[in-house]
Amino acid sequence: MQFSPDTLEDFFESLVWKSIIKELESWENAILHELAAPTFDVQSGKMTFSKGDRAVFDEGLRGSLRAIGYMRNLPQMMIESLEQKEQQDEPGE
Repeated sequence: MQFSPDTLEDFFESLVWKSIIKELESWENAILHELAAPTFDVQSGKMTFSKGDRAVFDEGLRGSLRAIGYMRNLPQMMIESLEQKEQQDEPGE
C-alpha cells in the first residue's frame, strides 16, 4: 500500500474527504426521495412506471445506496486492510 496510518488519517480528516461525504449525503437524499416517489401521477391519473419497471428502477437505486454505504465505510476498510498487511509483514513469533 502506498500510504501509512498517519497519511490515511490525515486524508480522512481533510476537507476533500469531508466534501466527498457531503456530496454522497446529497446523492443519498436524492435517491431516498426518488424511492419514496409515487408511481401514480395524481394530475394525469396515469401510472408513471409499470410494476416491473418500478421494481427494476428501485433495485438500481438500492444498489446506489449500497455503493454510497461502501464509500462511507472506505476509511474503516482501508484501515483494516492496512492493519492486515502490517500483521502479514511482521516476522513470525
